[in-house]
Amino acid sequence: MFQKIEAGQTVTVSVNAAKSYKLGGVKHAKVKAIQGFRFATGAEAPSSLKELATCADITSDSVEVTPDQTTAAEYAVRATLDT
Repeated sequence: MFQKIEAGQTVTVSVNAAKSYKLGGVKHAKVKAIQGFRFATGAEAPSSLKELATCADITSDSVEVTPDQTTAAEYAVRATLDT
């Protein structure tokens, strides 16, 4: 699924790091987002992923976070049950 992004437009997406990382017991952390993405140009969407161009990864500044331990524990339990 593609989203058209105009020049100068900013897209913000929330990410729940507890789904990918074990944050139980982590009181404070510094995080950075590293994002590269694939894109298409022109009016038509490509028929396969190999037709997409790739931009270089962009790294955000560090941000200090305090993980919600209730949520972190919930995902840790869920991940344990799923394996």
